Amino acid sequence: MAKKYSYHEFLKEDFNKLLADINLGDVQKHFWRSRWLEQVLWMENKANLSRDRHYFLQIKTILGGVILPALVSLNINTNFKPNNRDIII
Repeated sequence: MAKKYSYHEFLKEDFNKLLADINLGDVQKHFWRSRWLEQVLWMENKANLSRDRHYFLQIKTILGGVILPALVSLNINTNFKPNNRDIII
C-alpha cells in the first residue's frame, strides 16, 4: 500500500526535487531551502487557515440572514396579560 502524503509534504518534496536539478552550490541551496521554501510553506498554511476562517464566518452570516428574519416574522406577542376569562381550569 502506498504511503499517503499530506499536501504540505508533497509540496516540500516537489520543490526539493526542483532544487536538486538547479545548478547551485550547497550553501545557496541551503539558503534557498531555509528562506524561500519555508516561507512558501508557511504562507500556504496561513492561506489555508484564512480560507477556513472565511468559510466559517460566511456560513455564520448566511445562517444569521435566514434565522433572524424567520424569528422576526413569528410575531410573538409579549404583552399578553391573562385575565379571568383566559384561565382555563
